[in-house]
Parts: sequence; C-alpha cells; structure tokens
Amino acid sequence: MDEISKKDLLKETGISYGQLYRWKREGLIPEEWFVKRASFTGQETFFPRERVLERVRVILGMKEDKSLEDIRKEILGEDDDELEGLIREVVAQTELAEVAASAVIFETGDGKHFVVIAKDGRVFADGGVKPLMTLTEKEIRTRIKAL
Repeated sequence: MDEISKKDLLKETGISYGQLYRWKREGLIPEEWFVKRASFTGQETFFPRERVLERVRVILGMKEDKSLEDIRKEILGEDDDELEGLIREVVAQTELAEVAASAVIFETGDGKHFVVIAKDGRVFADGGVKPLMTLTEKEIRTRIKAL
C-alpha cells in the first residue's frame, strides 16, 4: 500500500495540523488511517495515500458550503444508517433490547463494521446473533473507556 506521511499530507493539501485532527475527531478521517511508526526522528504518522488525499479533497470541496457535521453526514450518513439498522436488528434478534450496554461503529480497510456489547458481557458483531466472546464486567468497562 502506498503511504503518505502526515508532514507530506499537510504540505501537499495545505491543511493545518489542527484541521486534520479536528476532522479525525469528527469522524471524517477514520482513526484506522492514522498509522504510527517508528522513524529515525522518533515516531511518525502515515496514511493510505490515495484514500486520505481523496477524502481531504472531498472535505475541502464541501467545507465552504457545509458544516463539518453536514459533511460527515453526507460522507458517512448512508452507511451509518444501514449499520444502525443492522445494530437494531441484532439487538432485537438476540433479545438485547434491555441489556445492550454499548454499540460502536468503526471503519477498517475493508469497510464499516459494528460491535454491540451487552451488559452481561456478550459481544456481537456485524449482524451475528451468536456471541463472539463473553467479557467480564471489568473487561467491558475497560473496552468501553478505550473507545
């Protein structure tokens, strides 16, 4: 995979460090795209070149006319609605409606996914009705805090 360093990304696109990390907080640039690696100067952050450059171009092209929230909804909205529907389906099928502790949507290189963590420690992902694993209460709290 062709990568671009954070320094080169900022230079090539003309965006600031602050903009980049605000877009990350807003969910416009996925956390998984921020790849930290040791370098001769310490630690450096890299991104998948084409994906991040295209995303920055899209954001820059929209930001004059739209708020970051509207941009996020437009870029991620349809997929999130579909995933939220899947989450509701998993909750209903597994009778988690009253015991769901948390649901998380996240993006990886192969698309968006979700995880539902039940209060009793069962963990369900991507439409599965069979638990992937069972966590202790302490593990649940630790994992939810990490999100």
